[in-house]
Amino acid sequence: MIERLVEVKQALNMVLLDAEWDGFVGGLFNRQNGFRAHARAGLVRADVRSDAFWMSCENFVQVVEPVLVALREFDNSTPAMPRA
Repeated sequence: MIERLVEVKQALNMVLLDAEWDGFVGGLFNRQNGFRAHARAGLVRADVRSDAFWMSCENFVQVVEPVLVALREFDNSTPAMPRA
């Protein structure tokens, strides 16, 4: 999921820069828990616009991908290693 997030980084930035995003976020005040939702929307915008957020996402993908490859290799019906 994080890998996909990195893939759509540009699209997410475009959404946050769109005028309709501001209208959506402004309309959150009229809903139940609107203040909390508005605050969280601000945090989402700050994270997506942050280089540190994207760096941590890319680092996570680089660390986890080899582990997933190994798990896929060893998680099947045929043995991946011969018995000693």
